[in-house]
Amino acid sequence: MSRIGKAIDKNFISDYASVNNESLFESQTNNNLLNQVIVEHFLRQGMLEIAEQLTKEAKLDISEEKKRPFHELNSILDSLKSNNLKPALEWAIANRERLRQQNSSSNLEFNYIDFSSLSC
Repeated sequence: MSRIGKAIDKNFISDYASVNNESLFESQTNNNLLNQVIVEHFLRQGMLEIAEQLTKEAKLDISEEKKRPFHELNSILDSLKSNNLKPALEWAIANRERLRQQNSSSNLEFNYIDFSSLSC
């Protein structure tokens, strides 16, 4: 670990010139961009209510189309936490072609057998 830390310290160039630029967020456009980045961060982290509140307070126009994947992702994650694989598998099946285009050897999708429908 110490070699990695030393290599990072040796190769990392600190540039703090833009950190103290007070005029950077004086324009409304830059403020809106910063708020949009923060909202997207909250959406990725599953903090949907915080993202919605910031969107309202900052009067941002973020479309439902842009928010939908984050809502879907968080719904799937909640299902996985309760040991329900079905939503994740349904997503993988629905996005089969896109997954194959990204990675021809994707093993994310696999067959789902509904054991509750089988009678013994």
